[in-house]
Amino acid sequence: MKYVGLVLLGILLIIILLLLIAIVRTLLMPKKTSNYKPDADEKEALRLAQKLSKMVQCDTTSHAGETEIEKYLGFHKVLEELFPLVHKELQKTEIDGNLLYYWKGKSSEKPILLMSHQDVVPAEGEWIHAPFSGDIADGKVWGRGTADTKCTVMAFL
Repeated sequence: MKYVGLVLLGILLIIILLLLIAIVRTLLMPKKTSNYKPDADEKEALRLAQKLSKMVQCDTTSHAGETEIEKYLGFHKVLEELFPLVHKELQKTEIDGNLLYYWKGKSSEKPILLMSHQDVVPAEGEWIHAPFSGDIADGKVWGRGTADTKCTVMAFL
């Protein structure tokens, strides 16, 4: 019995030692920095901000237990206006308000899957800019979905 206790204590000490090593290595790791500076193309930045703004202006708030396909179909029309080439070249399937695009490549050996969502949670609390205004101010697009995750939908399209 004494032997089992010593083995368990040894295992515990090894785990603690490994954790300490991981923590020390993490703390001693040099910080990585990047010198990357994007080209300052203000005209292109504004064009993209305006696209995201139009997407944010579509209220795609989801509510638990409710199916509101109409609001997503309206959002899909906006996407078709903003990204006509995608809608011309890719095969689009709409399933209960959800979108699935198929982009046929030269080969099917290394397919990829890009996923996002269109809905946003209800806008509660105080807002500097209205939640679905899509205001462009202070170098940002303001509104529900700018960071989660209409921006991702836009990037994919």
